[in-house]
Amino acid sequence: MSDRKCVLSSCCCGCTLRTGAWVTSILVLIGSIINASNAIYDAVKGHNNGSWFNAVISIIMLVIAIFLMHGVRTENPRLIWIWVYTQIVLVILTLIGLIIGVIGTLNIIGLIIGLVIIGFFVYFILVVRSYAIELEGGSTGNTV
Repeated sequence: MSDRKCVLSSCCCGCTLRTGAWVTSILVLIGSIINASNAIYDAVKGHNNGSWFNAVISIIMLVIAIFLMHGVRTENPRLIWIWVYTQIVLVILTLIGLIIGVIGTLNIIGLIIGLVIIGFFVYFILVVRSYAIELEGGSTGNTV
């Protein structure tokens, strides 16, 4: 097995990786429900042109959040990896959008808030990824 980098041995405050992944799945599920509800409301009311696109993306993210929750509950690493890969793509796209937004508006406060949120999601990804590696029995590598 290849040497895995940035594998955590526990979640914040000494919690197990399973607990951290479970809490992450609950938070992501709640956030996905809120985002999907807002996006569907905006789409139905016709508040902007991209509302239906946002609604579809939000519903897909809700399904991915359910995959994560079910994967943690059943200890299925394949379902967990789906969430990890999806979140990595979303974090990269969010970072690109944040940079473009800051260039267009010069909103430094928005940049700082966006980077803090991205930092939290990177940590969530590391916790869930480490849990998936632990489930696969491959907890080798550099533990943090």
